[in-house]
Amino acid sequence: MGKLTGIGTSVFSGCWYLQSVALPSTVKKIGDDAFSYCYELQTISMPGVVSIGKYAFKNCNALKEIVLPEPLKYIQNEA
Repeated sequence: MGKLTGIGTSVFSGCWYLQSVALPSTVKKIGDDAFSYCYELQTISMPGVVSIGKYAFKNCNALKEIVLPEPLKYIQNEA
């Protein structure tokens, strides 16, 4: 079986009741709008992420804190 390496464009967009996400360290990329409009999202763990796409967390108003991982190199506009 393959390992998850990325979260695609708009995959979780509009999941209004999603509250917490813990991504495995194999995930290197979060796509554009991946978690946009997840109004209840409060925490996200993303230890291996290198790139965060545009609007990835747009309107995630409940987010309290995001810890940016050490390997992070790219954050696109309005992420």
